[in-house]
Amino acid sequence: MVQTVPLPADLLPLDFGIENLDCPVHGNIVVNLKDSETMRVNSMILGLHSPVFQDMFFNLGLVSVDMDDFTAENVREFFSALYSGRLELSKDNFREMNKIAAAFKSKWL
Repeated sequence: MVQTVPLPADLLPLDFGIENLDCPVHGNIVVNLKDSETMRVNSMILGLHSPVFQDMFFNLGLVSVDMDDFTAENVREFFSALYSGRLELSKDNFREMNKIAAAFKSKWL
């Protein structure tokens, strides 16, 4: 069974949406996934949802993040949730989504 978890609307910038995920224009951060795959995300959106991302990008000046400890599919779903405000949870992805959210101290999960 898949359950949708709504995210607090006050954490989401109204000008951004799922269409900007992996966008070459707005994606100023490279995410390194398993099997040498990459995707691009926006530091501002990630920073709004996570003090860890905020520190990584704005205080440390990092321009990439390694996420190869997690499945690429779940990382993409996690970032999709940050952009869209919706997270599809199931018994298959719950454990890893929880680990990702805990590792980055996500404000919503």
